Amino acid sequence: MRRASSAVSAAVGAAGSWIALAGCAVLAAGCAGATNVASTAPLSARIADYARAVNMSASDVPGLRQTAAEAPEPPPTAQAAAFARCDGESSPALRVAAIASAEFSEGQAANRRSLHSVVEVLPSPAVAERNLAAFQGKLGASCYVRFVEAANRRRPGALRYGHTRMSPLPNPLAGEVPSFARRVTNILHGTGAGGRPIAITVYHDTYAFVQGSAEVALLASGSSSPVSLAAEQRLIELLYSRATVHHL
Repeated sequence: MRRASSAVSAAVGAAGSWIALAGCAVLAAGCAGATNVASTAPLSARIADYARAVNMSASDVPGLRQTAAEAPEPPPTAQAAAFARCDGESSPALRVAAIASAEFSEGQAANRRSLHSVVEVLPSPAVAERNLAAFQGKLGASCYVRFVEAANRRRPGALRYGHTRMSPLPNPLAGEVPSFARRVTNILHGTGAGGRPIAITVYHDTYAFVQGSAEVALLASGSSSPVSLAAEQRLIELLYSRATVHHL
């Protein structure tokens, strides 16, 4: 899973954005006319087609602006490898591919929300399930906090993240598929222009599930207020419905 890098980048990057959608209409639109990815296509083309079919798109989040394009995730870093060793996941060098959707946002600065999804393909369903279990376990949680705090110490500038808290979120996929839903909350604090103190609560919500050898994640961030839970849950159900219709 891309979580070593996503955990740290989410905790030290810009806070992101999002707005509520029309649930059932979006879910129905995601399933309409779906077809399986052709199994005779080259692996890389099949993965790209699968990721495009499953990942979020602009039609899923009407009213939001696109702030980043769909793109493959960068190669795993040494930090990602260290995180995998910490929580017991497989080496990130084993991943077959990881493709992030476009990012969609609304709001500005201290009142901004954003979200995107990621499809990661692992060598086998067993590896995908083991990685998911490792990250959501107690060791994975403690590693996450430790790496976030280490990244915070390296963060340039006067603002710092502190008071990291982790809590479960309602998981609409519980009991259906290996999955989890979790929120990490930080306080962005420091001194702004003119010596004005700054203290902004930042929310990072992650939903993830495994379908075959693919792990699909929804990442939502909000500064000052979180993304709507109802909206997040509708989106993860939408991604799950697509992943069960399309196949690698």
